[in-house]
Amino acid sequence: MDHSAPGVYLTSQQCVRVPLATLQNELNSYLATLKTKLVEVINEDYSDYVGLSGRLANVEGAVVRMRRPLIELRDKLHAVQEAVRSELNSLNQGLRRRKEVATQRALLELTLEVSHVAAKVEKLLEEVAASDSVAVAAAAGGEAAADGAPAPPSPRSPLTSASAAAASAASASASAAALSDAELLAHCRLLERVAAEVSRLAFLANKGKDLAFVRALEPRIAGHRAALRGRLKAALAAALAPAPAPQPAGAAPGGGPRSVAAALHALHAAADLCEPGEAEGVVRSVVVAPMVERLIAEHKSATGHSASLGGLSALLSAITAGVRSSMGSLLEAALAPGSALRGLDLLGAAVLEEVQGALAAAMPGVFSPGVPPAFHANYRATLAWLAGLEELCATRGSVERLRSCPAHASLMRRWNTSVYFSLLYQEIAGELEDALSADRLEAPPPLAPGGAADPLTAAAAPQLAPTATLLRCLRRATSPEVVLPPLTDRFLRLALQLAQRYAAWLATAATARREAVAAAAAGGGGAGALGVVPGAAAAAGAAGSPAPTGAAAWATSMSAEELLVVVADAESVHSVLLGPFTTAFLELLPQSTPTAAPPSDCAAPDAAGDAAPNVIATVRSALAEAAEAVRGGGRSLAAALTDEAIERCVTVVRQLKGITATYRMTSKGPPSRASHYVGGVLTPLRSLLEAGSARRLASQFQRELLVLPVADGVCSRYGALAEELLSSVRKTESSLKRLKKAKGGAGGEEDSAASAISDSDKITLQLHLDVEELGRQLAALLVAGPAASADVGEVVAAALPTFRRLQEVVAPPPGLLAALAAGGGGTSAASTGGAASGGGGLL
Repeated sequence: MDHSAPGVYLTSQQCVRVPLATLQNELNSYLATLKTKLVEVINEDYSDYVGLSGRLANVEGAVVRMRRPLIELRDKLHAVQEAVRSELNSLNQGLRRRKEVATQRALLELTLEVSHVAAKVEKLLEEVAASDSVAVAAAAGGEAAADGAPAPPSPRSPLTSASAAAASAASASASAAALSDAELLAHCRLLERVAAEVSRLAFLANKGKDLAFVRALEPRIAGHRAALRGRLKAALAAALAPAPAPQPAGAAPGGGPRSVAAALHALHAAADLCEPGEAEGVVRSVVVAPMVERLIAEHKSATGHSASLGGLSALLSAITAGVRSSMGSLLEAALAPGSALRGLDLLGAAVLEEVQGALAAAMPGVFSPGVPPAFHANYRATLAWLAGLEELCATRGSVERLRSCPAHASLMRRWNTSVYFSLLYQEIAGELEDALSADRLEAPPPLAPGGAADPLTAAAAPQLAPTATLLRCLRRATSPEVVLPPLTDRFLRLALQLAQRYAAWLATAATARREAVAAAAAGGGGAGALGVVPGAAAAAGAAGSPAPTGAAAWATSMSAEELLVVVADAESVHSVLLGPFTTAFLELLPQSTPTAAPPSDCAAPDAAGDAAPNVIATVRSALAEAAEAVRGGGRSLAAALTDEAIERCVTVVRQLKGITATYRMTSKGPPSRASHYVGGVLTPLRSLLEAGSARRLASQFQRELLVLPVADGVCSRYGALAEELLSSVRKTESSLKRLKKAKGGAGGEEDSAASAISDSDKITLQLHLDVEELGRQLAALLVAGPAASADVGEVVAAALPTFRRLQEVVAPPPGLLAALAAGGGGTSAASTGGAASGGGGLL
């Protein structure tokens, strides 16, 4: 008990099923024992614990002896701490003073450097001003000597203020024009050096913008920049001016700039000065603007009043050639990878901006969508021209910069593609709407002599003018001569709308046909009016419903054989939409970007590569849906025609009611061949299949659209009529037997012998022979080659479940055929083809 665990004890007691009261008493007893032993253990050492303080001697003295060295150690540590803190404070003060001295020294050095650079800039500008004065004096020396006037004195410090800078800049153009090529090159090099120093001075001034000295220099720095800006513009204009007629050695041929090297130095100076707009403006005004103005004037003089309606491609090609000739070296230097001139946008801000502005001012008609062909040609020419400009770019960044520049966006905004599409939409959709609104169907007009057939029309070979119009409109909606890259999605929607409109036209015709037939049947025309629809229209009017009018009136005035032309055209349009049209439209997708792709060596990652499969799949799905809508409309009309054919076939099938009278009113023996009416049951279907329009349908479509629906409907209706007839005959025969049985009497044996084969059996056998003959006719339509007579029923039943049901309905009673064969009933002819279409035991 003492060493056992409580859990083990409780488990053991539960296993022997100890009562809870007994268990509680034992546990309480154990608890009391534990408490007693605990008290005994405490009392064993209690005396030692109580006498502990009495046995300790001189505790206070020991504490004092232990505290003294600790206090001494603490005092030493405090002294060291104070010494370290004082040394740290002195070091921090020294570092702070050193930092202040360094800061003051840096400010002093910055001030000295700003002053030195400012003086250097002023000295360089004085050199530039002196050279300008010498050039001006040399140019005006002859005139001054002739007039007796002294030469103007050289300015002492021309750029000490903004007004002096403006005055010196005014004379810069004349001095730059008077310099020789070598002097101009040296002058531009000096300006590039000055620009570098001015840029350095601006950097230093921005670094020390809080200094009073620097703030005092700001007017002088602004004057230096203004003076340098004017001289740079003058020098760049002089360097870019066309070379004189007798070109010196080293000049660019073909009307190029006077000095390419000097122009490059001036452009570098403008880039260093961080003012690219001034240089771009000079290039635009000196090089691009005169060239564009001259080319536009030559183009207008060559094309006359039609200059704004077309011919933009030739003008833009001439502009591109002129840009390459007059600015080739500049563009090559500015667009080279890592060029220091990458801050200049000569293509966008100079060339593109000037061209689009000049075209809008001198030839506004090129942007007018009033003449869609000319608008399309001009837009395509513009895209090709932009692609040519992008070919001049050597890096991906240059291409992106050209595409994102304001001039590019302004040029593309001038093309009102929405109005262009609206005009074409009205033209294309209006043409199809006019063709579909006609109240009669006509053949498409013949192709003009020497004219090229439309690819879609040639692929479909339509037999109706509306279908030919649809294909022609679809071709225009995918023609590269009509579609513009930004409008690809709109032309896709247009094509889908054209297809849906054609499908709705077919559905409306099918509905009108069904309504006319229903009205004819309600007016007493019956199934006989189904093939000649003028009678149906008249019957509809006689029945009180209005005769069909409008766009679908032709559907009620044509025979079923003629309407098959519409079904055949619908199938052709379906094939064209899924085939040639889809292929032609997908060819437009890779060119759906507004400009050409960058060169291969700087091509951007193919961002459209991942999206292209999705786009292609979406386009294919949309066109497939439109094609299915067209096929659905055509098959809806085909279903209406097959319903008519079924009614005409069932009209013949209803003659089976005469079989009852034949065998009840006569003592005719069992039948041996099919009834004569069976040969005419499928005559309406054969008429449809032999029509020229049906022959245009593939055999698969003939079977799917005509043969199977008509055969299924005829077999279903035939089975219902046969089942009704046999049910009536058997009920009548059953009633007669009950009456005879009720009469009883003599003569029963004679009656039984005479009626070994009842009239119902004869009628059932006749229907069985008729169905077998119908199966042979259906097999001839369903099977391409000759089929064995033993397999005819199985072949037809496999294709038509309703025919199998018909066979089950007219199946003779078990043993009847065997009994007739044994009794010489002559049924062998029924199984060996005795069902001649003209024979029979009726009428």
